[in-house]
Amino acid sequence: MPEQLLKKHEVMEKKSIFSCRRNGRSFLYLLIACVTMFASCYNDDDLKNSISSLEDRVANLESSLKSVQSDIATLNTLLDGNKQIKSVVKDEESGNYTITFSDDTTVTIQGINESADVPNITVIKEENGIYYWGIETNGKAEYLKNSKGEKMPVTGSAPYIRINSETYEWEISTDNENWTGTGVIASDKSNACSLFSSIEDKGDYVIITLRSGVTLEVAKVQDLKCMILCGKLYFEAGKTQSVALEMNGISQYIITKPDGWKVSIADNKLNITAPATDGTTPTTKAYIVEAEEKGKVAILAVATNGKSVISEIPVEIGTAPMTISANNENRTVSTTYATGTQGCYLGVMKSSEYSADNVVKLLSDETVKAKYQKRSALQDETLERLLSIEGSTMEDGTTYMIWAMPVGRSSEIVADNVIATSIQSPGIVELASSDITFESANLTITMKGCNEYVCGVLKSSAFNASQLIASLNQDGINDYVTKTSDYNGGLDKLDTWAVSKIVAGTKYTAWAIPVSTTYEEKRLKQIEIEIPAITFDGTATISIGDIIADFSSVKADITPGTDCYKFYYNYFSKDLLDTKYTTDEAIRDYLLQSGASSKTVATCSKTYMNPGDKGSICAIAIGKDGKAGSLVKKEANVKEVAYNNISLSIATTAAPTSLSYKITASNGTPTAYRYLNLTDGDLEGYAYGNDEKKVENALVTKSGRVTEIAIADLSEGTLKIENLPIETQYNFFVMAVDAEGNVSKMFKATKEESITKFPVFLDEEVCNAATYPTVTVTSWGDEVVGPASTYKRITYSISMPENCKEYYVYNNNTQLSGMYDEQARKVLQRGTKYTAITSNKTTTIVKDAKKYFYIMWIDKDNKYYRVRETKIDYQTDTTPANL
Repeated sequence: MPEQLLKKHEVMEKKSIFSCRRNGRSFLYLLIACVTMFASCYNDDDLKNSISSLEDRVANLESSLKSVQSDIATLNTLLDGNKQIKSVVKDEESGNYTITFSDDTTVTIQGINESADVPNITVIKEENGIYYWGIETNGKAEYLKNSKGEKMPVTGSAPYIRINSETYEWEISTDNENWTGTGVIASDKSNACSLFSSIEDKGDYVIITLRSGVTLEVAKVQDLKCMILCGKLYFEAGKTQSVALEMNGISQYIITKPDGWKVSIADNKLNITAPATDGTTPTTKAYIVEAEEKGKVAILAVATNGKSVISEIPVEIGTAPMTISANNENRTVSTTYATGTQGCYLGVMKSSEYSADNVVKLLSDETVKAKYQKRSALQDETLERLLSIEGSTMEDGTTYMIWAMPVGRSSEIVADNVIATSIQSPGIVELASSDITFESANLTITMKGCNEYVCGVLKSSAFNASQLIASLNQDGINDYVTKTSDYNGGLDKLDTWAVSKIVAGTKYTAWAIPVSTTYEEKRLKQIEIEIPAITFDGTATISIGDIIADFSSVKADITPGTDCYKFYYNYFSKDLLDTKYTTDEAIRDYLLQSGASSKTVATCSKTYMNPGDKGSICAIAIGKDGKAGSLVKKEANVKEVAYNNISLSIATTAAPTSLSYKITASNGTPTAYRYLNLTDGDLEGYAYGNDEKKVENALVTKSGRVTEIAIADLSEGTLKIENLPIETQYNFFVMAVDAEGNVSKMFKATKEESITKFPVFLDEEVCNAATYPTVTVTSWGDEVVGPASTYKRITYSISMPENCKEYYVYNNNTQLSGMYDEQARKVLQRGTKYTAITSNKTTTIVKDAKKYFYIMWIDKDNKYYRVRETKIDYQTDTTPANL
């Protein structure tokens, strides 16, 4: 009986692991009850273990399904244009990421695992910026379409996903009714499934990479900040003052001001202009026209999430009771008192802590008020001393507010009487690293109180801080990378001249220092980043496909396999493998440092090789954990030349502009001829170097200028090469190609016979007016006075006799000299060849000069007609004479 129960259980399990769970636990309870009944008759350990395993496997399948469904919903949320990311928090223990959005909603992405046992659902971005749902199969992404055949935008409805209860295949649907298999079989092993590959927090934005390789850049909410870095401002009528602003995370703002005042914001500056007078009376506030003499300038700043903040300062037309001057270069403070001002209370606050209300609150404490009292004006008092009086020390990269409450005109201590200005402590940069893997590291450089910095990265073994500072002071910053904003990116992207590729198992030092007139080592900030070494105890695999080789190249596709996050590959010649890379370790080291890499199917190819060259394609796969699998090598040899026995004889027939080669084959039947027809200059050039062995190699590999023509395309076995210059000698090389693609030995035509001829022209007596070409001027342009001459532009046409096959036209500003044959050579060598009527061509004629047209033509019987000359004078001639 136990055996029967076990068999029944196995059948049920094979039929539907998933449906067993989904249809309720009654079957399991019944099974357990049966087992209990017969417990006294047999040992039930195997059955109990099997039942427990079944429940685990069903639970794993359900977990995978929920994970993928959750990821689909997360993708939909991430691409909702109305949301920004507020924060990304990783739980180091579980590996889960919790993303909080601007509306305080959250999503959780389970520990990222690039499982091959889930369908590769992705998104496809079109040129208009709209994302659509897609699915990637065999490295190719295709759109998911609804029942109407329409693409599905991600911002709309999401696809449905399930695991088939009979086949365990993942299936996808766009309407929750019609299901399509994905070809991916669900794994019932405990394994967190994810559509995501990586998540990187870049500060201002988050980069999310899908398993398909698609990257999504989602903006982060910026901390809302708006602060006017000053206290109360006093103005002369019509005058403008600009004060610094600290603004961040603002999507829009509204400015309010007293009537008649002008306020604008530009380049992080608040520009305030007081109302002007009527222009005829003294510039005192009694004469301000239709404006308020004082009030408040306020900025209402609003963030994308709707949060807001107000920053305001009092403004007034009149004389300030005192002024504060801050020198940011030497960080000193000076004050002046106006008549009637008897002194002030003065202190220092960090800008992040400053407000006029906080100053009033501080001075309301009689026990501390006295230490801020200043009866005499300050003269170049250092910021450090002012802070020390208050029991503080100066912090680098910090903006401080120097505040003062004047005493004398009014003894009232109120916020609207606070005068303040900003001063900056020495600027610094802060460096931090994150997301360190065997192939990359993220580096952030944050500016604090500086506008520009110099930075770089070197292998730690080559970094020397003292030498760097000496170089900056002696040679300046021209040879270094400078930046005017925070950096958040790859370590290898900061200074590509110094480090363009991250090498596993290497320590790097990134450094930065604010730009200055002189550089001190104490201002230099540096961080050492250790890139983990790749280990070779992993299980990642790749496969090298069939080798495709011809006479000059080899190639093969490399496909990632189990646990493969990335693979490196390269072609190695046999000579290198025998002499330099003689061990697997040497090959492995080269691949990881200098080999090509890919995460998807890639083709490894090697071209411009010689027939018979031998070598191997080598590749190694690495898992996301930095563990490499075994080195894979596959022999990849260039095809060796297999010569056939075909012999060729060549008879050459020369014409003025063509050479005809009658090729006769014996000892075999060719299907094509492969040839080169080279002038002496071509043969002696770079490609062949007057070396017939190189010519033969080009013919074998069918490279360069080699042409192949099928026997069927020849006319009676004759290869005719046309449009050649007259009186030119050629070197004709040819090979016969048989049906198997094998070639014959190389054969060469007799060079002395391969010379194009000078044409034989018809006697003048044969020619008459009917054989003459005609040049007709169809229009004359206006006279143009140029820098060198005055000229007219003409439009002309040339008509030829009906039996004309082709003709050559040469026009010149002067009449050709020399004997007739010399003129004919010039026309054939320099003229333009035409095979159709020439119309609406343009040229120019210089004033008081002539334009000469020389035309020579060939009829359809290949007879050459003598050169005819046509002259056009600089007039309004439209019927030039034939001379």
